[in-house]
Amino acid sequence: MHRWQSILAARPGWLFGAAVVFIGMLFTFVFLYPGHINGDTLAQYQQGATETYGDWHPPLWAFVWHWIHLLRLLILPFNLMFVLTALMYWIALASIMVMTFPTNRAAGIAAAIVGLFPPNFLSLNYIVKDTFLMVILLCSYCALLRSEAKWSRLFWLTGTFGLAFAVGIRHNAIFAVIPLVAWSAQMLRNRCLNNEQAKKPQQLIVKLGTPLTTAIFAVAMVLTNTAISNALVVPQNRVYPAQQLLLLDIVGISVATQTNLVPDDYPFPRHERDDEGKLLVMNQLHHPESNFTLYWNGLDNGGIAMRRFPIIGTQSQANSLWLSWFRAASKFPVAYLCNRMKIMNALLSTQRYQYKGDYPAPLEYLFLPETALSTLHLMLLTSGWPYLVLLTVLGILQGFRRIKLSSANLALWASAFIYTAGYFFVAVDHEARYMFWPILATTLLLAWLIGQFVTRNNQNDAPDETQSDAPV
Repeated sequence: MHRWQSILAARPGWLFGAAVVFIGMLFTFVFLYPGHINGDTLAQYQQGATETYGDWHPPLWAFVWHWIHLLRLLILPFNLMFVLTALMYWIALASIMVMTFPTNRAAGIAAAIVGLFPPNFLSLNYIVKDTFLMVILLCSYCALLRSEAKWSRLFWLTGTFGLAFAVGIRHNAIFAVIPLVAWSAQMLRNRCLNNEQAKKPQQLIVKLGTPLTTAIFAVAMVLTNTAISNALVVPQNRVYPAQQLLLLDIVGISVATQTNLVPDDYPFPRHERDDEGKLLVMNQLHHPESNFTLYWNGLDNGGIAMRRFPIIGTQSQANSLWLSWFRAASKFPVAYLCNRMKIMNALLSTQRYQYKGDYPAPLEYLFLPETALSTLHLMLLTSGWPYLVLLTVLGILQGFRRIKLSSANLALWASAFIYTAGYFFVAVDHEARYMFWPILATTLLLAWLIGQFVTRNNQNDAPDETQSDAPV
């Protein structure tokens, strides 16, 4: 008994981390293997397998699928991506717990609560770019945390490279990356300040300061991923992915104001020539919470699916769409904001996980995660509102100095908050997978705060062992 107490009270090390990874992977295989995919994932895998990349989704993840496909291992590519994602998740989480908590007991409890927290754990089942983005950000945060604790150029480069890679996973990932890039830039600048033999590049970083260095890093990441996209995607496969956001806003404003604001060169589902006919089509196809009815299958009309808006693929049409969007949003700002608020509320109110995707993997898992959540009345945990409220409260407490977040946790908080808030302007649908990273980041922050609170109380309750006759 005394031996177990001493083990639990010991400082966590690599053995503890290995145990967390082993137990976590065991739970993952028992309850979630082999994972499920949706149509987007299947399309990106097919792009990687055939090397015909498109840019509706960033092509970088499809390029990862390409290399997985080339390996041609005995297990299927979807299973390999499932294992890779889960392994990255548990290794990064175990490493963070080892670095963050002082004892095996505290680190083990935190790893179990955060790692097996239903929205975090069950997200591993969904083989989709949102899950991969979540684990890439988690691994980057872990590497930078290690570099901050004890400066390591290798870990700093790994974390920064991971952030650059994350920018290429989702079109809006830059919102989550910028705060972490700022932390990385600050870390590098502090290192340069403490280096008495700093060379000219290091001296330049010191003179630029953290804001400009952050901006340079962020721009470099975006330009690099743009160059990768241009290299992978041939011109005939370009579809100008911003159109899905622009069209949703324009149609929403048109329906709200009963004014046709769609550019004349944009093709309609039916050959309508007058504004009245075009407004009729938009009223039939528009849904304020999603662009699904605009692009994918229209609305069901007496059992017959209506024709949908085609996806444009010419630069002139994309330019007209941008110009029409700007005119519509500036002329009818209230209608624009109301439409944005509707889809943002739908996104944050979503209490569903599409774990069983359109194309299930060959095997079936032992229980259905969504069924488990419903049975336990835990579907509220998949909603974004509780986490946005918690992040807002933490930000207010930090602002009024009621709590003091470290630079690492401040970057984590800003990453989750800005990424979530950014959906107000860029959301085109409402799915719980969009909240995978904010939910994980919020639970990590809460675990750290609770751990600090418990540690502080234990220190206050500990008896004072100072001896009054100690030598002066």
